[in-house]
Amino acid sequence: MKIAIAAPVLAVLAAGCAGRPRRPRRTPAYSTGLVVGNFEWMAPFMLILLGLVFAPFCYRTRIATLPEFLEGRYGPAPRTFLAFTAVVGALFIHIGFSLYAGTSMFQSFVDVDFRLSILVVSLATVIYTVLGGLKAVVVTESIKSVLLLEGRWRSRPSAWRRWGTPASARWRPLGGRQGPAN
Repeated sequence: MKIAIAAPVLAVLAAGCAGRPRRPRRTPAYSTGLVVGNFEWMAPFMLILLGLVFAPFCYRTRIATLPEFLEGRYGPAPRTFLAFTAVVGALFIHIGFSLYAGTSMFQSFVDVDFRLSILVVSLATVIYTVLGGLKAVVVTESIKSVLLLEGRWRSRPSAWRRWGTPASARWRPLGGRQGPAN
């Protein structure tokens, strides 16, 4: 069950670090270097802090959500504002990113208009979510995570043939970052 909970996070992490294969030098990891890695590596420390400090407090006070905490401490207006901000953020950031990643993948297989591919991906997502419920979403995210990680693993030899291994002489610093020599 633990992998099912981590599956959406793994899928988004794998897709976010991969970038678009048509323009490999424009991915965030290539252009910003270690900054992206530092952002991703801070997550375990924040989760440890959450588990050791904030979770016991929430368990003791029987608070389940942050909007509930804000309502108890400051009143109903901050709760409504935070709930609205969370819904808008989820709609435009998380769902938008997932649609963009799915559409980019769909476009790499079938050459169709970007808007049409968004519509196809959205309809497919709605259909399997409505028919299968949350279990279908968790299973799909788990499969997607495994496929993304497997694809990254299998593409390493191709990348090494093209650019050489990181330890080889073909790699040299580019503006303070590691990258391919050509």
